[in-house]
Amino acid sequence: MKIPSRFNLMGHTIKVEYQDDLVYSEGSQGLAKYTERKIVLQPRTPQTPTCDSNVEQVFCHELVHHLLELGAEGDIEPPLHMRECLVDRLGSLVHQALSTFEFEE
Repeated sequence: MKIPSRFNLMGHTIKVEYQDDLVYSEGSQGLAKYTERKIVLQPRTPQTPTCDSNVEQVFCHELVHHLLELGAEGDIEPPLHMRECLVDRLGSLVHQALSTFEFEE
């Protein structure tokens, strides 16, 4: 699965960036920065070795945060994009679907 450098949601361009020290500076492998319309990911580095599928899954997790934040409806407490268990489950399902697509030749 290829991770894009940017994509559009509801008329907004979401940029995807990498930060080499994200795990150390933020304690996270990925961030959804809503006001900046950005996803920030921890890339593979010698200091933070991981597999490509882990970076892909983190991207999908952060994508789901943006999907739910932009599609949020009023009174749900806590808002769907703030429910980490839901976001993680949906992110994992999105990653599995995208990375296992099969196409007829």
